[in-house]
Amino acid sequence: MLDWVLRARNNAPEDVLVGIGTARLATTHHSMTTSESRARAQIIRAMDSMIHDMITDYTAANEVDPATAIAFQEQITRSLAQAHLSGVCVVEQNSDREGACCTVVYFSGGRKYE
Repeated sequence: MLDWVLRARNNAPEDVLVGIGTARLATTHHSMTTSESRARAQIIRAMDSMIHDMITDYTAANEVDPATAIAFQEQITRSLAQAHLSGVCVVEQNSDREGACCTVVYFSGGRKYE
């Protein structure tokens, strides 16, 4: 992995999720766009896992009926799906000598990073 990618990941604040995406396509523009999409998708997968864990904990702790748990899950999923893309910030994006592009993104509830 590129040194700058490792630095961006290792130097991320504690309160952020880090997404890293790579792509090597026909053009630099497509490579950059795709690598950013893949980095965002990594954030989404991390959030989906967190949501699943929250639902499991909520269901176990409250012993609610299955219909209530499903409605709760759908509500949280919709809310986070609307919020997570707008809060993702590209912190590093570059390409290597072979033309592969790598993008590092941070997400932390709308906080901006530069």
